[in-house]
Amino acid sequence: MRGASYAAAQRNGLACLQPREAVAHPREPGPDDGCLTALPQLFGRLEMPDGCVPLPLRLSDLGQLERRPGGEEARLAEALPNMDFHMSMAIVQDRAIGTYDRWQYLAMLEETNKPINITAVDLEGVRDQLEMAIIRLGGKEEWRKGPIFSLYIEPVSPLSHSKEVVQKMLFAADNDIPFVYTPCPLAGATSPTTLAGTLVQALTESLFGIVVSQLRKPGAQLIIGGLMSNMDMLTAVYSYGSPEMALLSAGYTDITKWLGVPEYETAGCSDVKAFDEQAAIEATINISTAALIGGNMIHDVGYIEQGLTSSMEMMVASDEIIDMVKRILRGIPVNDETMALDVMDEIGPAGHFLEHDHTFERFKSEIWQPKLVNRQNWEDWTNAGSKRYGERAHARVLEILETETEPILDEKMYQELVRICELADARHKDEELDVKMFA
Repeated sequence: MRGASYAAAQRNGLACLQPREAVAHPREPGPDDGCLTALPQLFGRLEMPDGCVPLPLRLSDLGQLERRPGGEEARLAEALPNMDFHMSMAIVQDRAIGTYDRWQYLAMLEETNKPINITAVDLEGVRDQLEMAIIRLGGKEEWRKGPIFSLYIEPVSPLSHSKEVVQKMLFAADNDIPFVYTPCPLAGATSPTTLAGTLVQALTESLFGIVVSQLRKPGAQLIIGGLMSNMDMLTAVYSYGSPEMALLSAGYTDITKWLGVPEYETAGCSDVKAFDEQAAIEATINISTAALIGGNMIHDVGYIEQGLTSSMEMMVASDEIIDMVKRILRGIPVNDETMALDVMDEIGPAGHFLEHDHTFERFKSEIWQPKLVNRQNWEDWTNAGSKRYGERAHARVLEILETETEPILDEKMYQELVRICELADARHKDEELDVKMFA
């Protein structure tokens, strides 16, 4: 940028120019600034509708090499203990382009009580979904006590911030909606092919969101990203499993720590077309990197095929990978009790610890126990059906989906939420969704 830094905030219909000093030091964060301070690490499943990153068009069919519309993934996220928030894994395909976001949010509210990271087609979509959230909570005061969704907003790389993007950001700031402002530059295509250059561009795009939102409302709650990777020069795809993707996320997390702003990081995803060994390899690499570097809101768990498809088996597998990584992050506490010198004295040479109270009281908390990873010997594994990891992940998905659960929404609340969606449909009645685009 030359001279002034351009912060295109819409005020009285005019674009405002903000001096470069405001970008360097937009404001000092205060003690009540919420998302401007560090967040715990959160893992979840999100989607990307606003800019250059494609949405998952379909959910991979369970155990089959074909794709189908999604609809049950929120129930899966509700049941998985290491999924801290959720967002839809596929586009609602039987509604108008301008209203699918409301029906998408309704589908998630039906199946999960976990926080949701929503997308919105435009400002009208954000307003409607905020109204739905307030109904779900029981009033505006409840929303002020604790929002139940955050808003995903994505500028378009390189260095573009559309009217719709800015409108949504300003509305979020005005209405106490936490929002994610995440560019998605693609090294070699929409950003420099060098990783350092991509990081600089992404930071420039993110700083726009920080400056404009804080000018609009000091202390507005935001998380910056983003989702950065490289274009594969052989296939021309946005790689979701490359080491560069993990490295860019780690580098950007270091930058956000220096800024003191939470980071929206990518992990639990792969370039495969159906869950397999490659998916597990790539997910393990990017989940471990995200956790070890200290990302805050870690998303895209369950994405495959460069974000065009989502996999529930991938979600289940990633949930266990996350659990393993969390165990590593706990480390090894060292104190008199854990060093157990008195126990070793008591057992002595050639003894064993299996029957000692020290073992019985601590083995469940000290030693990680798998749910899907198999540690049986060959004979026991064979007698149990010789199921490979993918089959076990598939079985776990079916177990969750087939378990009866109590409805989250009562009929009266459900009908209130449907009314908002239907009113939006009426406003967009002449707008059709070309379902052939999903074929």
